[in-house]
Amino acid sequence: MGAEGRVAELIDLVIGLLGDVRDTNTSLSVRLQNALRTLYGRTSEKISSNQLALLLSASSNAHWIRSTFRSTTPVYGCSIATTRMA
Repeated sequence: MGAEGRVAELIDLVIGLLGDVRDTNTSLSVRLQNALRTLYGRTSEKISSNQLALLLSASSNAHWIRSTFRSTTPVYGCSIATTRMA
């Protein structure tokens, strides 16, 4: 192309290609920033009311078990902690 005296066309072609590469690079940079924010950014993990009720139920059951079985006698090779829950 250049040897045939079409230098202006070559310049326009290169400028167009550089613009396309710049746009692609910008798009990829935005995607990378979003992916990094999703991976490492702050998150707000919500707990449903059903999960919370189950946790509280398990917590009160654990307190009942500890207060009921206040011994250090091993049961099936384990011992139940004797510390009181607050």
